[in-house]
Amino acid sequence: MKHETLYSPYLKHWELDSSMTFLNHAAFGATPRVVLQQQTAYRAQLEKQPLRFFMREQEQLIAQSKQKLGAFIGANPDDFVFVQNATQGVNTVLHSLKPEKDDEWLITSLNYGACVETFKWYAQKNNLKLNTATLHFPV
Repeated sequence: MKHETLYSPYLKHWELDSSMTFLNHAAFGATPRVVLQQQTAYRAQLEKQPLRFFMREQEQLIAQSKQKLGAFIGANPDDFVFVQNATQGVNTVLHSLKPEKDDEWLITSLNYGACVETFKWYAQKNNLKLNTATLHFPV
């Protein structure tokens, strides 16, 4: 019996080695084939005319992506930005805040480890109380 028939019909959408069960998409997740194809198309577009791509096309492509994503998640595209990863996103938000004396923050026990460490560091640096609500998965 083939490995992919034991697990998910979605395995076909990744280049993952089907002889293994890949569990760690959080730290080093594989990219779906359709995304790899689009990345290749964007790289080709960039390589044909680098100046045009960076000066005229890139901003429009990002705006289009934000429009589509905003419609999909029900958010205003002007209210979010793309970041490299969760840790960068958390750091960006935390460093934009102006904590006040006696602030208390609440995170959950299901948070991504690197982000928890960032919250701890920021709370200590700014003399904040950090509370953790213990949640069990599945919720």
